[in-house]
Order: sequence, then C-alpha cells, then structure tokens
Amino acid sequence: MLISDEFIDQLLDGSNSPEDILGENCLLKQLTKHVAERDQAARIFSTIPILS
Repeated sequence: MLISDEFIDQLLDGSNSPEDILGENCLLKQLTKHVAERDQAARIFSTIPILS
C-alpha cells in the first residue's frame, strides 16, 4: 500500500517540532499503536468461523 504525500502532510499538519513526531506521546507512537491494534483484531477475527 502506498501512502500519498498529501496524507503524510495531513498527519503532520499541526506538528510544530520533532518532539511532536518522535517524542513521548508522538504521532509515530500513536500510529504504531493503532496499526498493531488493527492487525491484532484482524488476526482474531480471521480465526472466528462465519456462520451462514
């Protein structure tokens, strides 16, 4: 999956310093957390049989 420059610009909009992107409660940590949670949910739901 390719991520567009426009999307990256939207994510970084409002970031005023490197700390906003790489700091303690930064954008990168938030994105990583959300991606990991989505991956975990997908793995869990992929093992549940669909009743038809």
